[in-house]
Amino acid sequence: MPYHIVVTTDFSEEAASAYTLAKEQARYFPDARISLITVLEDAFQANLQFEFGVSLVDAETVMAQAQKRTQELLDAILVKEFSGFTIKGEVIRGLSAVDIEITDYAQKNDADLIVIATHGRTGIRHLILGSVAERVLRSSKCPVLVAPKQ
Repeated sequence: MPYHIVVTTDFSEEAASAYTLAKEQARYFPDARISLITVLEDAFQANLQFEFGVSLVDAETVMAQAQKRTQELLDAILVKEFSGFTIKGEVIRGLSAVDIEITDYAQKNDADLIVIATHGRTGIRHLILGSVAERVLRSSKCPVLVAPKQ
């Protein structure tokens, strides 16, 4: 089975550093397959509401917007950067915390590596918001590469 790299995104500028890091790793495995995943959660939906003007109660619209953005990201950036690799995008409707959804996805899909970016929060923002990357790093059953904030 080909080497499987799971790359996470929240569509932020910081997430772009994870794509670069995943690309660097994929070149060592010519038959690698890459999964770009995003997990929908309350904070993410609130961001979509602000950006796209969709109602939080309209979950189908939120899901459709996230899928559209994922496809646009694949078309615009990742397919070009990862030409020659098998790559797919997936939006996960999170029933658990984002970090749990990411590690569960990786385990269920036989991931060999998770690549995730950090927002670089410190101080009180880190205490309040926590770090998804940190929690993924602590709970993952496969190796995790954390792309630092640029």
